[in-house]
Amino acid sequence: VVPGKEVWRRTNIEDARVCGVEVSGRYVVSPNLRLEAGYTWTDTEDKESGHQLPYHPGSSAFAKAITQWKLNADWKLSGFVGLRAVEDRSAWNWKPPSGAPVGDPSGMITNLDDYQKLDAGVAVDFRDRLSVYLNLYNLLEQDIENLDDAYTVLDGEVTFKFGFRWNY
Repeated sequence: VVPGKEVWRRTNIEDARVCGVEVSGRYVVSPNLRLEAGYTWTDTEDKESGHQLPYHPGSSAFAKAITQWKLNADWKLSGFVGLRAVEDRSAWNWKPPSGAPVGDPSGMITNLDDYQKLDAGVAVDFRDRLSVYLNLYNLLEQDIENLDDAYTVLDGEVTFKFGFRWNY
């Protein structure tokens, strides 16, 4: 240990409180269209110190539309579009700013930016045996911050997944 330097390390938390609420629903508009929506809120606390746990997930809401069209006896087309909004997240900062008072919990917390993530995809299925799909993620191109042992930012760029599934 270097004199005048604080050492931050993980410790076991003996008594924690985690509480949350999750609500979701699904509505079938027609045989070809289904809507889903939901909301999640979570709070965490180290009961001994009264401070939050290393990660505070905050709240998130989502909405999703899913469609499926039977083109003929062999072919089916399906797609989705979904939006997730996440807010009020925070995490322990393992390196508090210099000059932060010792024991001041506000110096230990980093608030993470809110974000909205829009995803969409389409798939073509043949006889429920072969599926070719294309999914696009983060269409709003927003950065997503994470803080675990290190602060990282997922670049706000559109990513995609293209592939096929074969059920044999």
